[in-house]
Amino acid sequence: MSRDPWVAIDTPPLSTVPAKPLKDSWEQCLGEVRVAGRGAPIAGAAEAVGRPSHPLAAAAALIRDCLGPIAAETGQVIVVSDASGMLLWIDGPPGDRGGAAESMNFSEVVQERTCSAAPVHDPGTGRILGVIELTGKLGTVHPYSFGCVVATARAVESHLRYLMNERDARLRAGGVDQIAAAAPRVVAEPVDDGEAFVVRALDARDPAARRPLLKLTLLRRGEPCVELDGRPLRLSPIRTEILALLSARREGMTSEELAADLYGDVGRPSAVRVQVFRLRKLLGQWIDTAPYRLAIDVESDVAQVSALLARGAVREAAERYEAPLLAHSEAPGVIRERDALEGWLRHAVMTTGDAGALWSWTQSSSGCDDLAAWKRLLANLDYSDPRRSLAASRLCSLRATYGGEATSSVLR
Repeated sequence: MSRDPWVAIDTPPLSTVPAKPLKDSWEQCLGEVRVAGRGAPIAGAAEAVGRPSHPLAAAAALIRDCLGPIAAETGQVIVVSDASGMLLWIDGPPGDRGGAAESMNFSEVVQERTCSAAPVHDPGTGRILGVIELTGKLGTVHPYSFGCVVATARAVESHLRYLMNERDARLRAGGVDQIAAAAPRVVAEPVDDGEAFVVRALDARDPAARRPLLKLTLLRRGEPCVELDGRPLRLSPIRTEILALLSARREGMTSEELAADLYGDVGRPSAVRVQVFRLRKLLGQWIDTAPYRLAIDVESDVAQVSALLARGAVREAAERYEAPLLAHSEAPGVIRERDALEGWLRHAVMTTGDAGALWSWTQSSSGCDDLAAWKRLLANLDYSDPRRSLAASRLCSLRATYGGEATSSVLR
């Protein structure tokens, strides 16, 4: 009996699938995905960007820099698609890239491959721009692949935010400030590729004309600072955590996602709804529901440090990093965001060889006891630099505390 190439995959009963998105995905696959036979290769699977006009094209080099070495070492390929799932480009070692292209089209051969993927969101609107993915054969999978892809997606979002801010600066330089002096609120609508704009004044009744600025200062040794249009807000720790998480996920979060990020496995959506309800009393209409999302202009020191790192300004990023994100928070989502940013910054500082960046890192609460960083700083300071004696003294003290090499060797 011949096998129908469109028959359904053997699947577990849908009642055993733990989450509704997974159940919906299975149901869609059962009716639409081809599961047998070898399909045609992906058309245009090549190193070049398939759609230069797509916003992610501006980050192609950054994606390659972040994931290229991993792909080369493990024999995986980098796949970038738009929000609809249409492939934009495939990158990686030529042999692996060609093999991936030939085995795609969702045939049975794909079951031999494994993928780690993360979405990239528009920094201005929060909508999904596309997806970055590492894919390879099962034997190439590594436990850190997913973390690397997530960190790359965040770096791309920071890079796009930096480009957006640069575009805004060009607007101001081009005369928008003068227009704004006559009309307190204006909106600039890009034309074609964004090099030209149509600027119009907003009507006073337009909600966008009254949108305030939420400023979050969360990388502090002391208490975090939250301001709404310059007015300080006194918030409980959990409500500050909610703002930190929502500012990191501008596309929004469901009550279930927010509960998991705040409380872990014991989190209940009902508890989140109560906290968001109370927070909305302070922010009013500027927190959307279903999903929860900040519908407000946000200025965050976390986003600023990420943007600086994304464009390689490591010293400036280290100078703005006073302490970890909400250092005393034990919320799982905050810990995830905290570790991701700090790991990125420390790696950048330790590999750049910039004495200024290393100095700023060692002055932060995270770097003040970082023995390896003090050692690297001492090696990069000129003998005439007045900071050298302090670095040597601090290194001796840390070595005496944590053990290791003899303290006298540091001065050699």
